[in-house]
Amino acid sequence: MRLELDCPVTCADGRFGELSDIVIDPGTQGVTHLVVQPHERHHLARLMPVGRVRVDEVRGEIALECTVAELNDLKPIHEAKYVRLGERPADESGSDVGIEDGFELPPYESLGMSALVRLPPPRSCRRPPR
Repeated sequence: MRLELDCPVTCADGRFGELSDIVIDPGTQGVTHLVVQPHERHHLARLMPVGRVRVDEVRGEIALECTVAELNDLKPIHEAKYVRLGERPADESGSDVGIEDGFELPPYESLGMSALVRLPPPRSCRRPPR
């Protein structure tokens, strides 16, 4: 079966999105899972075992043996956590994949009080028309 990235992905009850990646077992060099996501929404990507996948080469799409709701119930492959500088997130998944992206935010104290208080918008000097 031929898999092409960005190929449309449908579920039993409608379209889900597209194929964004594949997972290959290095020992067997076979595809084990597909990474599917709604179009342009990488943070909602899900892993689907290849045994629950059918490729429709005539229509040029991938059909999953589940509903959109069942697919959305699967754990997303991307997750974000807030940790303090010098801390590391707790490893809850048992995955051997580590931190992919890190972003350092300035301490809130350095932003001043204006960062903690919502100020009203500045008033205009012009009077509204009557």
